[in-house]
Amino acid sequence: MGILSVNILGIPSIELDGKAVILPYRKAEALLYYLIMKQKVARSEMIGLLWADSDTNTAQRNLRHAIYTLRKTLGMDIFLSGQRTLLTLDPALPLRSDVNEFMNGGALSLYRGEFLKGFALHQAGYFEDWLTEQRNLFQIQYLKRLLAAQKDALQNGDLSLAEQYGLKHLEIDPLDEDATVTLMRVYAAERQYRKAIELYHRLSQLLSEEFGISPLKSSSQLYYGIVDQWNSSSTGREDRANETLLIGKE
Repeated sequence: MGILSVNILGIPSIELDGKAVILPYRKAEALLYYLIMKQKVARSEMIGLLWADSDTNTAQRNLRHAIYTLRKTLGMDIFLSGQRTLLTLDPALPLRSDVNEFMNGGALSLYRGEFLKGFALHQAGYFEDWLTEQRNLFQIQYLKRLLAAQKDALQNGDLSLAEQYGLKHLEIDPLDEDATVTLMRVYAAERQYRKAIELYHRLSQLLSEEFGISPLKSSSQLYYGIVDQWNSSSTGREDRANETLLIGKE
């Protein structure tokens, strides 16, 4: 039996022994992804997710066809036998899934993008609701771990890595004040005061536009402290001199 590899974080992909597998239609694909996430699911639940608009006989027939399609296309039976009302992923199946590795503390790089990025089903509203929920949950978990990694890198003096994590975080959630403040501290440690100040101004603008609020008092105190550092540094004096020259030329 070959090794089945399924990537769910980011654009989904399926491989069998390193070779790409293309399933002929999306609801069979959805069945595979859902089963990997749940490990065990009632047939009635699967029908409700994928064929809620069909009558019972049609929906059951569609589910049987999706199961058959998975077995035929993969060349193996991924389901545990003897389960009449349930669909259970065979625990003996040689399966590698990025989502399982990520949930068990795997590398941050396993998160290549949102959950099942670009994957959608027509006339399957309940599955789409579940998809939206999973995307939100995994993004929250990823950002939480990313922030913790950013703070650890800063504490350990790895400023380049801390900056990398911070930029990734703010690319997804530019309103996260904790991530912004941490990146401001990184830039201050690197003596990139202008970048730190620009970050604060951007956060202030976004918070005002989105929620009508200002940054926390502690964030503002950090900002003014960085401004003071910049003003007293040789870099700050040179920047102000250059600005004066430019103004004079205008």
